[in-house]
Formats: sequence, C-alpha cells, structure tokens
Amino acid sequence: MTLLLSIILATTFFACDSSEEGNAQFDNWYPIELLIYIQDENAVDLLNYDSSYYIGNDFSFEYEGKKYNVERNISDEKGYNLLLIKDNDNNKYCVYFGKLNGYKDYDDTFTIRWKDGKEDKIRFYRKITGSLQSEDKWFLNDVDTKQSSPYGIFTLTR
Repeated sequence: MTLLLSIILATTFFACDSSEEGNAQFDNWYPIELLIYIQDENAVDLLNYDSSYYIGNDFSFEYEGKKYNVERNISDEKGYNLLLIKDNDNNKYCVYFGKLNGYKDYDDTFTIRWKDGKEDKIRFYRKITGSLQSEDKWFLNDVDTKQSSPYGIFTLTR
C-alpha cells in the first residue's frame, strides 16, 4: 500500500493542467490509476522478470484503441504510463497504468489481451457528483469489484 500511495502522490503533481476544463478545481483531483498483479493458481508472481515464470510478453494492454506492451516502460503522447514495477510491500511485481485525468466522468474499458486469445476487461466508471466528490466503480469482466476510489487494484490468475 505504501508503494501505491507513493505512486499516487508522485503522479498527482504531473497529471494535471489547470488550463484543461477551464477550472482551477482540476488541480485538486487525483489521477485515475490502475495496478494489476498476475499470479498462477499457487500465488506465484508471474510478472517477476527474473524468474522462469515471467509472462510479461504473453499479453498486451489496450486503452482508447492504443495497444501497450508490458515488456518495456513507456509513456505516450497523453502522458499515460504503462510500467512494470515492484511492490516492495508484498515483494511482488505489478503492471501500473495511470495518469488519467481525475476531473472528468468516465465509463472506460481497459482490455488485457492474452496470447492464447482470451481477454480480461477492466471497466472504470466515474460520475463527478460535486466539488471534489465522485462516484467511482471498478468492474472486472462485468463484475463489480466493490472498489470505490480513483485507483483500481486487481489480481488476475492465469
């Protein structure tokens, strides 16, 4: 959890442009961020690139029609990041995707496409309800995960 809070705090300073939306409140919203852990049925970390279990090359991540590959750290022209990072709190690796504008409504889907043709879909829903208030929901394959924050944390089993 310490890693997640550090990521959120670090990216908050770079995620917002007060000219966007023409509203000074924009600067006060946390960006939308996503952490994905991938493990096997025995809870073995499949994103540890130093192990023989590493599957980072076996899937891609898609958002807004753009494909992101996990085997390298990248940023795109919108400033979205896809990073393979180590969560030192639980000694596991995860895929981090983030820096989405926190001051807007969402009903967006993130798609993980596996090499075997299967897909996992993570959907984020946000409705701005007031000054620094929102209704947030995260879904995994159309099932509500009961997460209600600007960051979603998912553990997928392969």
